[in-house]
Amino acid sequence: MKRGFTLVEMMAVIVIIGILSIVTVPLIVNKIKGKSSDIDDVTKKIIYNAANLYLTDTVSEIGENSTFCVPLNDLVNKGYLSDPISNTEDISLSNVVEIKNQNGINSYKIVSANNCVASNVTYVTISKLKNNSNSNCNFSNKQNCKDNKLNKIDSYNNPSSSSYPFALSHAYIGSSPSNLLILGSNCFSIIGVTNNNSLKIIYEGVSNNNKCSELANNNTNLLSKQWYNEDQKISFSNSNISSDLNNLINDSNLDLVTTFGSLSLTSTDKQKLKKAIFYVGDFKGNTLQNLINSERTSTYESYVGLLNSSDFIFASSSSNCSITQTSTQNCNQNNYLTQQNNIWSINTSSDKITSINNGVITSTSSNSALIVRPVLFLKDNIRLTGKGTVDSPYIVQ
Repeated sequence: MKRGFTLVEMMAVIVIIGILSIVTVPLIVNKIKGKSSDIDDVTKKIIYNAANLYLTDTVSEIGENSTFCVPLNDLVNKGYLSDPISNTEDISLSNVVEIKNQNGINSYKIVSANNCVASNVTYVTISKLKNNSNSNCNFSNKQNCKDNKLNKIDSYNNPSSSSYPFALSHAYIGSSPSNLLILGSNCFSIIGVTNNNSLKIIYEGVSNNNKCSELANNNTNLLSKQWYNEDQKISFSNSNISSDLNNLINDSNLDLVTTFGSLSLTSTDKQKLKKAIFYVGDFKGNTLQNLINSERTSTYESYVGLLNSSDFIFASSSSNCSITQTSTQNCNQNNYLTQQNNIWSINTSSDKITSINNGVITSTSSNSALIVRPVLFLKDNIRLTGKGTVDSPYIVQ
């Protein structure tokens, strides 16, 4: 007959199992922790590579002994990280990547946003844009103007610039200047700098992965609107368009997210915008100076409006661009604002409304449905990163 285990033998087995547990369990736990740590290190390397790409795309210059802070949320939302990163004990999407440059070498660390302070990073300011502009351009015949650059407007502000704070002092000209800008999720082109150092911008389309590949000329999502369905309602302030644009941004909805077609503005975006004076007088005169004087005979105050006829003429770098009493010739040449569709401008008189049809300024009836491209003004204290190109547009900070 087989006998069972004695109590002593069973106690011995239990002791042996206990000893093995004491030895092996910590080894297994440490192995698991080590594996988890390896995974976190791989994730961090992916984040650091994305942050470095973001830095290359968006910052004009990061010098030696400088610090730059990249929010993890920005890397995810702007497409630098293809998949959202899960929050872990060590990595939270509310944190930032701190990039420090010492002696030309970047180091990377994930830290709390409160513990990262940017320093010695060169941002693009409006003053810097003006300082880098060409000051020798004669806009009346486009002599000595620099193509695809920001050019200083040497006159057209009589009697004084202070009388016309939102008139252009500098304008981008040419077919493809580096003047693209992202505000929130939206791409704009910078028309120019005003006398009060605001940036005048016009809507292009929705940004995609921090790039401006959807420009107005190939953007099928731009809204078409009638000016008004009654011919006697001519002025911009009485138009359907001004009413719709005022619903996009006004003093009562600055804290709300609002839309106009594909254009969407958040409360953060709106904080960077300035209520402006738009010059909405008639297109009249056979010289650029006469046209501008005519535009300034009537004004309209709002956060958002439309393109001036003179803005379109300034944007052409062609010496063949000329003006007649009611139209233009060849101003669509070498002009980034030229598009194949018919768009509204903001200029009106008692009996006509001005539009830009395939690059030609002309009169249009108020019941026509034309494309609306909103124009806004950015405050003078904004800072930009980027280079103004399709792949690296300026980004409002």
